[in-house]
Amino acid sequence: MFFFHLIFIFFAKDGINYTVLLNQLDADKCDKTGLDMDEEKRANKVITDTKKLGVPPFVRGSDIRSGNPKLNLMLCAEIFNNCPGLLPTEQELIEAAGLLNDDIGDSREERCKS
Repeated sequence: MFFFHLIFIFFAKDGINYTVLLNQLDADKCDKTGLDMDEEKRANKVITDTKKLGVPPFVRGSDIRSGNPKLNLMLCAEIFNNCPGLLPTEQELIEAAGLLNDDIGDSREERCKS
């Protein structure tokens, strides 16, 4: 997983990866029109789209274009913190529901005696 983040951050400076990522997370709010723009306009559109998703604006388009790995990693992390885009599977929901009834009847000490 770390390797994916490293590759993403390395290639994020032109804004294409961010444009596609934001579109996949929420296609209604973030379109792919940035792919047809130059790097400066695309980076600014990325910032505009992240605001639409509720990500606080702490970087500028020039920060994305500069390729600063720490700022790009922070932006990527903030995007996934605000819009993870992952839904729990049905199996995960079933397992989580089973955990709710796990402690009924016995205390920890009683289970350890058995």
